[in-house]
Amino acid sequence: MPVSGGWLSSPYGWKAGRPYFHEGIDIAIDENTTIRAASSGRVRPLRSRADSMYPVSTNTAHTKMQPHMSQVVASGWNGGYGKICLIDHGNGYETLYAHCREVNVKPGQYINRGEKIAASGNTGKSTGPHLHFEVRKDGKSLEPLEYLNVTLVSLHASLTIRAVGIHGYNWILSTS
Repeated sequence: MPVSGGWLSSPYGWKAGRPYFHEGIDIAIDENTTIRAASSGRVRPLRSRADSMYPVSTNTAHTKMQPHMSQVVASGWNGGYGKICLIDHGNGYETLYAHCREVNVKPGQYINRGEKIAASGNTGKSTGPHLHFEVRKDGKSLEPLEYLNVTLVSLHASLTIRAVGIHGYNWILSTS
């Protein structure tokens, strides 16, 4: 899990009232929360503005990201995403961490799973502090929750945690 705590404020995919396909998930968290690499990888430099465009994926067949060292692919400002970190995990897999307050890694740097890569923020086109997290394979976006070790926990029994309605349910992210 790239962050501890928080709540799923916007799911992956189409949503009523939203005229576009959401290529990742948004996790609402306090500003300056530590963001960690979801998997090992390498930061790579952005090649062009097109690097931030993720085609809609209709292919749900996939294999998991490799557990080896990964390379930081990109870090810095990227339009509506604000400050980002893009990590290459090999075998065509990449993860994107967007709207960061600061990024603590540089392109070409190898990182391990769980290593601090950034701090959450509210940069770019954002309505509040959160982490926008994407997983893609060969340039196509994938459902990020399928790649994270998380459980969606119903909040009906918990009144102290802020939540958002997703398809009629209230959810938080839990790593237990």
